Amino acid sequence: MGERAQRFWDELAAAYKSAGRPTLARLVHLGKQQTPQVDIAVSTLHDWLNGRTVPGRDHDRYVMALVDFLQQEAARKESGFARRPEGRWQQLLAVARQEREAARGRPATRAASPAPPPGSTTLPPDLAGFTGRAAELDLIL
Repeated sequence: MGERAQRFWDELAAAYKSAGRPTLARLVHLGKQQTPQVDIAVSTLHDWLNGRTVPGRDHDRYVMALVDFLQQEAARKESGFARRPEGRWQQLLAVARQEREAARGRPATRAASPAPPPGSTTLPPDLAGFTGRAAELDLIL
């Protein structure tokens, strides 16, 4: 993967380090505290923290709980880690996912929906030419 995924991994690794590198078992337990519970494997966490994989959309709620926990721990330890707002984490994750999808040879947009039944009124599908503006978004931010 490229630099956008790397930015997500770097931020996550910095939060993890600033939090005192809590055990992966402790981080797995965060999922069990969610309602409903989120089952997360130690190997999955290891891959996220070591820049091997990007969390999938089905893990959004857990990732936000994870970064919140890491940031709270970093603040408690007075590590100097600057807390990032949840929106920033969501953005980092979204652009990392876009890059992952592009690396897999898939468009970064949603899959085209099947043709609507005759007589229905729908909007046209997303246009591929209006996606992939991550560089412009990074510049704005």
